[in-house]
Amino acid sequence: MAVRVHTGLPQHHAATRPIPSKENPRKQPNNPVVATQPAGVAQRPQVNRNAVLSSSGDSPLSNLKNPRAMESLNTQKHRGTVEKLLHSYGFIESDAQNENHLFFHYSQVVGDVNSLQTGDLVEFAMSYDYRSDRWLAVSVTKLETALTVSKEQFTGIVLIKAANQENFKSCLDRSGRISYEQSGETFYIPYSNIDLAEDKNPSSAPNEKNKVTFYIATNKKTGHMWATCVKKADVPSFSQGVVCSLKENFGFIERADVVREIFFHYSEYANNIAELVLGDDVQFNIQTRNNKEVATNISKLPEGTVVFEDVSTEKKRGTIAKVIKATRKHAEPLAGAIKYEKQDESGSSTEIPYSERDISGEFTLFVGDIVDFQIAKDRRDGLIHATNVTLCDESFKLSKEKRDKGVVSSVKESYGFLQILSDTSSTGVGDAQLFFHFNELYESTNTPVVVGDEIEFTIAYDPGNKSKPIAIRIRKLAKGSIRHEQSVSSQTYTGSVVQEPAVRTKKGSNLTSETGLIQYSVNGRDATVVYMVKDADLRYGDKVSFNLCETKRSSESGGRKAVNIKLLSRLGTRQGFVCSLKENFGFIETVSLDEEVFFHYTCYDGNVGELTIGSLVEYHMACRGGSRMSAENVKLVPKSKGYIEVQAPILSGKVSRIINSNPSNEKGDYCGLITVESNKPGESAVTYPFGIISLCNKRCPPDGTQVEFQVAQVSGQVDRAINVMVVKDVVNGKVDSIRGPTGFLDIENREKKVYFRLSDIQDNSTLHVGDSVQCVVVTDSNTSRTSALCVRKIKASTSFSNTEIETSERPQRLKVKVKSQNTTSEGPKVVLIRNPVGPPTNEEARKSTGFAPRVHRQSVGKALVA
Repeated sequence: MAVRVHTGLPQHHAATRPIPSKENPRKQPNNPVVATQPAGVAQRPQVNRNAVLSSSGDSPLSNLKNPRAMESLNTQKHRGTVEKLLHSYGFIESDAQNENHLFFHYSQVVGDVNSLQTGDLVEFAMSYDYRSDRWLAVSVTKLETALTVSKEQFTGIVLIKAANQENFKSCLDRSGRISYEQSGETFYIPYSNIDLAEDKNPSSAPNEKNKVTFYIATNKKTGHMWATCVKKADVPSFSQGVVCSLKENFGFIERADVVREIFFHYSEYANNIAELVLGDDVQFNIQTRNNKEVATNISKLPEGTVVFEDVSTEKKRGTIAKVIKATRKHAEPLAGAIKYEKQDESGSSTEIPYSERDISGEFTLFVGDIVDFQIAKDRRDGLIHATNVTLCDESFKLSKEKRDKGVVSSVKESYGFLQILSDTSSTGVGDAQLFFHFNELYESTNTPVVVGDEIEFTIAYDPGNKSKPIAIRIRKLAKGSIRHEQSVSSQTYTGSVVQEPAVRTKKGSNLTSETGLIQYSVNGRDATVVYMVKDADLRYGDKVSFNLCETKRSSESGGRKAVNIKLLSRLGTRQGFVCSLKENFGFIETVSLDEEVFFHYTCYDGNVGELTIGSLVEYHMACRGGSRMSAENVKLVPKSKGYIEVQAPILSGKVSRIINSNPSNEKGDYCGLITVESNKPGESAVTYPFGIISLCNKRCPPDGTQVEFQVAQVSGQVDRAINVMVVKDVVNGKVDSIRGPTGFLDIENREKKVYFRLSDIQDNSTLHVGDSVQCVVVTDSNTSRTSALCVRKIKASTSFSNTEIETSERPQRLKVKVKSQNTTSEGPKVVLIRNPVGPPTNEEARKSTGFAPRVHRQSVGKALVA
C-alpha cells in the first residue's frame, strides 16, 4: 500500500514530467504504469504522467489505484546519496536520471537516524504522494559513506552570511560564502547553517567579516565541495619580540618564545612605520601565508617589555680564545669564545661562547685580549653564553701593543679623520690624516666625538685595502693629555691657495672641516703647508701671507701649519669661450688661452639652451676636496661687457704648435701658435696664439699647415689669431655618398675616396650625391688620415637640377630585376577602369556611384579581361 506523507512538509517538483524508459530515454513506455527493464537491472516503477495530467475531472493518480501496481512500486530498490539533512527530514540525490532530490522523512530511515550524514550512500524504495503529487523515498537504508572531509583545518573570512532555514527558497541552497587563501591564491567555498559546528543553530552563526575555521567536505561521486564544521576562529594570543631588521618595505622580528626570526610587512604595522626603529619591543599575531609564518597586527610595546635572557649581576674576566671572523654568514650563531677560570674549588678554566651582539660595540678584538663580561642564560632554549663583553686597558700593557695619539681634525656622520701627533715612523704612516670609524670606540661615552678631541688608538690596515692605514681600538683622552709645544716663525711667507677645505654642511649633521693647502716658495723650491678653515675663509687662487707654526711634541716629531693668514688679493671673475658642449657638462677656453676649464650645467646661471660654441662667459674657479679645478657661477657675458677688436688685414702663416687640450699631456702650454715670417731682412718672425674658438671649422690643423687668419684682442688681452683657415691647393671633386653628418668625395687624380663632414661645407649649402665641389685636402699628422676641408659647392647634380634632367644609366642590379619581369607576354591583361572606393551608406548615393546592392561575395570583384 502506498505511503502518504503529511501535507505540511515542503513540496518540490509539483509539476512533474513524463518518466522516460531507461532503455530509450526519449521513448515513452507502452505500459503507462511500469516500464520493463533488462534483466539484472533494478526495476523502478514508471508512471505515464502525461496520461495522468491529461485526465480531467478525476484524480490525477486514478490509474495508480491498482494495488498490484502500488505493491510493485514499494518492492523496487534504488540507490542514491544523501544530499541534505534538515530538522526532521532530508533529500536524496537518486542515481536515476529522471528523479533527483527525493524527499524522505526520518521515520523512513532503517536503523539509527543519527548515524546518517550528508554524502552517505543509501538504498531506498519509492512511493508516490497523492496530495503533493511527487515521488518519495521510503525504507531508507544506509550502505556506505560517500563523503570525505579534509584532515586539514582551514581559516577564512565570511563574505556572505548563510540565510536562515525558514528563508530558504530550496533546502538544497548553500547561500553562504567563505574566502580563504591557499598556496598564494584566494578561493571561495559555499556553506549553509546546517554546516555550522555549533549545534547548527543559526543564532550562533558567524556574521560577515568574521574569521572562521572549517573543514572541506567533498562528495566523492559528484565532486562537489562545501565548508563543514564552520565555527568562529578563536582570537589569537599576541606574541612578542624585538625588531632586528628593517628593509625597504619589510623587516624581521626576533621572537621571544622561540629562537627564530619572523617576517613582517610594513603594512601590518598599525601606526606610522617611520616611528619603528631597530630594537623596538613589539607584539604581533602569527598567521600562515604560503606555508610560511608571518607577523600581523603589529603594535609597539614599552621599552624593556621583551626579555630574552637572564643576565647575572656578577662580572667576570677572561681572555679571548677565539675571535669572530669577518664573514657575511657564520656557520655557528655563537662563533667567538672566551676562556676564564671558574670560581670554585677546582679552579679549572673553561670556555664560554659569545656572538657579535654580545660585544658592547663593534670594535676590533684580538686573540689574547683581556675582557670583562657577564654570563647570560637564554629563556627560550636555556643556552648559556657571555654578554656585555668590554675591552680592558690592561690588555694593551700585557700585549705591549703599539699605541699612538692624535687629534680629531674632521668629523662626518659615522666616521672621521684625525691628525697623528705621535711618532709613527715605525708603521710607515708618518704625519698624515688617518681615517677612523666611530664603531672602534671601545669605551662607551655619552659625549659625541668632535673636532679637537684627543684620542689614543692603534694603527692597522683596512681589510679591504691593505695599503690604506686606519685607526682602530680608539679611546678618548682627557683634554690636555697630549703635551706639545708650539712655536710660530717670525718670517712671513707669501703663497697662493691650491686646494680649498671641503666643508660639510648637510642638514642635521655637525659642521665639520678639512684642511686646505697653500703653495709657497722656500729657497727656490715649491712647498705646501696646510691651513684650517677656522683660521681663514679662502678660495682657490687667493694670494695670502702667513707664518709657519711648528708643533714640538714629546716624541720629537713635529707638525706644521699656516697661521696668521692674511688675504692679499683674490682673483676676480674670469672670462672664456665655450669650446665644447656635452650631455650635461662642457668646457670653457680661457681668454688668455692657457687652459680648458670644466663646468657642469648645474653651475650655469641661466638656461643652458642659450649656450653655443663660441659663447663668451664669465666664471669663478673652484677646487674642492682635492678634486680638479672647475668653473662655478658661469654666466653669459653681455655684448656691451665682452668685446672683440678685430684687425682687418688677413695674414698668412704656418702652424708651428698645435693645441694641447689634453690635461694629462706634459707639453705645457695649451694654446697653439701660428708663425708669420717677415719679408724684411733682419726682422724676426712673429707668433700669434690661437685656440679652438680661433678656428673656422673648430678642427686644429697639423704642424706646418699653411693658414690665413686675422688678429684680434678679446677684452683687452694679448693679440690672438682668429678666423683661422687652412690654405691649400683647391681641388675639384664630386660627392660620392652622404651618410648622416659625414660623407665621401671623389677627388680628381686620387684613387681613394676622401672623407668630409657636413659641418665643413661653406655658405650653408646643401649637397647631394653627384654635386661638383671644390675643397682643400689635408692629412692629420697624428692619425695620417686624409680629409676634406672648406668644401664649397660649384655645380649641382643634374638629378637635382630644376632645368634639364638627364636620365642616367640604371645600375646593373636593377637591370637584372627588369629582365626577370615578363613584359612581352601575349596572355590576357588586367586593365584598371576605376579605382576602388568605399560603398556609400544610402541607396541613392550608391546608385550614383555605380555600386550595385550587396550580394554574395562570389559574384563581386570579377576583373575585366581585355
